[in-house]
Amino acid sequence: MLQQRTHANPLALNMQYKTHCAGGSIWERIVKHKLPVVEPRDSADFPTAAQDFRDKLNDPSASGAIFLAVCRCPSSSSSPSYALNGHHC
Repeated sequence: MLQQRTHANPLALNMQYKTHCAGGSIWERIVKHKLPVVEPRDSADFPTAAQDFRDKLNDPSASGAIFLAVCRCPSSSSSPSYALNGHHC
C-alpha cells in the first residue's frame, strides 16, 4: 500500500515567511549590523569605494563593514591582496 504524502499547509508556510521577514528586507537586515559599500559600476571609481570600505572597516564606532561586489575570479584571484583581505571565489 502506498503511503500518502502530506504537504505543508500553504497558509502556515506563508505565515512563517511573513514572521521571518518581519525584521525587514535582506538589505535592511544587513545595514542594521554592517556599514555597506557597493562596488561601483565604473571601474575608475573602485579605488574610492575600496578606501570607503577600509575607512568603514576601521571605524571604531561601527560594528564592521560589508563590501558587495561582483566576483570576477579569473582577474581578481591573481591579486595577492584579494586573498589577504578575505576575498574568495
